[in-house]
Amino acid sequence: MNSPKTRVASSVGWSFLTRYSSKLIGMVNTLILARLLSPEDFGIVAMASIFINMLMAMTEAGIHLYVIRHKEDDNRIYNSAWTANLIQALVVALLMLLLAPYVADFFNQQALVEIIYCLALVRLLEGAKNIGIFIAQKQLNFRLDFKLSFYTKISSVIVTVALGFWLRSYWALVWGQVLSAIVGLVLSYTMFSYRPALSLYKWRDILRYSASTLPFSIGGFINGQADVIIVGRMATADFLGKYQMGLNLAGMFTRELMMPVVRGLLPNFAIVKETAEGKKFLAFAITGAVYVFVPLGVGLNAVAPEFVATLLGDKWLSVTPILAWFSLYTMMTGIMMFLGGQFLIVMGREKLSNRLVWMRSVILFSTIFLTLYLSDYHALPRSLFLSACVALPIVLLVVTRVLAFNLAQLLLQWIPPVLSALAMWMLIRWLPWPEWPMAIMLIVKVLAGALCYGVCVAVFYLLRGMPSDSLEAFLIRKLMPAR
Repeated sequence: MNSPKTRVASSVGWSFLTRYSSKLIGMVNTLILARLLSPEDFGIVAMASIFINMLMAMTEAGIHLYVIRHKEDDNRIYNSAWTANLIQALVVALLMLLLAPYVADFFNQQALVEIIYCLALVRLLEGAKNIGIFIAQKQLNFRLDFKLSFYTKISSVIVTVALGFWLRSYWALVWGQVLSAIVGLVLSYTMFSYRPALSLYKWRDILRYSASTLPFSIGGFINGQADVIIVGRMATADFLGKYQMGLNLAGMFTRELMMPVVRGLLPNFAIVKETAEGKKFLAFAITGAVYVFVPLGVGLNAVAPEFVATLLGDKWLSVTPILAWFSLYTMMTGIMMFLGGQFLIVMGREKLSNRLVWMRSVILFSTIFLTLYLSDYHALPRSLFLSACVALPIVLLVVTRVLAFNLAQLLLQWIPPVLSALAMWMLIRWLPWPEWPMAIMLIVKVLAGALCYGVCVAVFYLLRGMPSDSLEAFLIRKLMPAR
């Protein structure tokens, strides 16, 4: 039988492979479409996505966490959870149909009406998916999750790219989502043996739970979409497309990478959360996130010019400063996701999680207001990074106090990755590089930065006396187990 650590490694590994294989395939899809479509096409679809994400946040039931936090395997709970997902999908789809004309008027884009009508079908299909995927995650079987995600994404990309070559319009993006939802629905019932049924078992408990997590969902939407809504309202579809492209690419290498880690850790954390190992488990996970994602965010900031020129092309060059600032912003918001997000909900601390996300919303709104008052929406990426610099210390202080963590000890563990990432940034940005083609320079700088970061982390590990309880020691034991 696997040990708990092996289960953690397996869960995170498969969840990471699921999420990031999907994201890598999606990135290839985006990069190809960026050559075929205009920033305006991406901006129009982004406007529809803003509206849909808002409805999702306002009706989010948090069913996957509800299933995970219940230790028992009860088909009645699974059926009720599937029923709640279906009801949410029906409500969202109906609201999409009713509000589509008003959304089109708000953004002054009448094409949004037909787009939203098509995406309402997507929401219905996604809501009807087999809940067996949540059961598999609860049972730490992330292999099936990977297969479902991989096959769905590959099918979607093939058709979307083909439609992009044919249509050369935003409809390629829309119909790609429709096909992805159809394939995902079919595969969810083909690959998972569980067959859900309509049920209202414990519906009051589900309703209370959903009500307790709804503020977190709405606050998360505000933190992630408030600036995009403002840009969509004030700017052109062309600028919104570039803004959204920069945000999505930055998140893909930072915040999106954290999602599979959280997804893999949550079921394991739910098992040990009430034991003495629970606090140690969470602290170790937070430190690991800093070691991995700080260099990714800082590194992407450093190579942003080469990245945009190589992968997106000349018509997207103005995305460079947007990507540079968003790489740092999404890095910091991802770390805050570890500190004050789903882990707290699994621990039963929904109120604390809600307060933290709304505190971040207040800081974000204040930042946006000051930015628009003193400048304009072009300065928002830099201002959002500054808002994260204010919010992160507050979230860190509150969480460590409530959970009785040693704040000083935790911060000391963060010093090596932060200083190593800074050294990497200085190497990439300040070293006089030859005038080689952008694609070659991107590869060279990425390799040089990775080597610099690894060497600096190793040096700090030696200078600290090779502590046995450090993340470096844990990795060495994993890679070179004692015989």
